[in-house]
Amino acid sequence: MKFAQEFRKALQREDFPQKWVDCAIPYGQLKKCLKKVTKELEEIGLDKETLTRLAADQQRHSSGNTPADLAFSYHLDVDGQDGKATESARFRPRLTVFVHLENGVAVDAKLSPSTRDFLQKLALSNAAVTDGALSPDNGLSIPPTASYCSQDSAASNATDVRQVEVPLVFDAEFFRILQTDVSNIGTLQEEEQAKLETQIAALGEELGKAVEPSRGRRAKADLDAWRQIFELYLDARVFFSSRESDHGARTSTQAVEQLHWFQDQVVQRKLVQRLRSGTSHAAFDNFVSINTALLSILKFQEINRLAVTKILKTWHKTYVLEKIYIFPKPPIHYDNRANG
Repeated sequence: MKFAQEFRKALQREDFPQKWVDCAIPYGQLKKCLKKVTKELEEIGLDKETLTRLAADQQRHSSGNTPADLAFSYHLDVDGQDGKATESARFRPRLTVFVHLENGVAVDAKLSPSTRDFLQKLALSNAAVTDGALSPDNGLSIPPTASYCSQDSAASNATDVRQVEVPLVFDAEFFRILQTDVSNIGTLQEEEQAKLETQIAALGEELGKAVEPSRGRRAKADLDAWRQIFELYLDARVFFSSRESDHGARTSTQAVEQLHWFQDQVVQRKLVQRLRSGTSHAAFDNFVSINTALLSILKFQEINRLAVTKILKTWHKTYVLEKIYIFPKPPIHYDNRANG
């Protein structure tokens, strides 16, 4: 079963609020966008096979000290306030291909004729650019031309190595969509956190009223029951463990198991029955409700984090890149070198 279907079914199965579902990562839309990215690259002769050859050829050069040792590199620049990848940020993907020219003719044997022709025209069309940049409208910058003299050629027959930046329209669209939805999930998380803080504060007030000394023996009995409830909850380590053996945050699966253990222990010890006041019973219901809400948030985060990981892996395969970056911490940078 394709992950897109699994992702959609998971959102339905967990019965998340519709507002949450609307904010979920649009995995299907991003997959379609990646198909456009692939087509965009194929149309200019940079299909996966070509990029694979470029990467393989580049990895045979371990030094990477000269432009001749490079095949291509990828940068994702983020133009936003303080360089942060906000929802309104502008993404500028830069795929740089290093083209070898002899007397103005591309001579890279590892490139197909159509690819060499395209890159040659692109390189020569930018040769007259002296300020290192194209017009601001297209958002593309052209690095200065590098010269490299091949040892296998006569000194008079120098090889120019041009850094050609390939326009990537749909790649920018891909990251714009992804960043927008990641930002939306972040906003949703902040809203849910604020709600939980309000509920926790209300729970504290309820407990305070339930165990007021002025309520006499009933309050004392409730206080003793609540102490045991909280001791069990701490032992359960529902969402986080401080033990050396399993230190760290719980997964949603682990949290479900630990929460069930806590609830079973409460039932076995008949702690709810020992609560004497109606206020304490209401407080316990709210306590369980808060934990259930936290568990739902954790599941939603995990599902969407997995979707982001999956879609970025697919994106990296498109460019024959091996490293996986944590999104959305910009800038994303990759130089396809054997030691990079």
